[in-house]
Amino acid sequence: MNVSGVCLSRKQFVGRYSDATLMSFPHGHSSEETYQYRTVIDGVAIISEFKEKSRDCMSAVKIQHANEAS
Repeated sequence: MNVSGVCLSRKQFVGRYSDATLMSFPHGHSSEETYQYRTVIDGVAIISEFKEKSRDCMSAVKIQHANEAS
């Protein structure tokens, strides 16, 4: 998967995955903190991260089995 040069916003992500759960959010300690959203599709968890300093462009995505701890 190559997403370089593409900006996927939080609004787009949550719009597409309305069941997404906000797992964590910045607490003001660093501009490197992230918002993390998790959604599960067919037993696969997709965790998307959005950095505080660029909160409307996804910075990372993790894919794992839904029953794994993130």
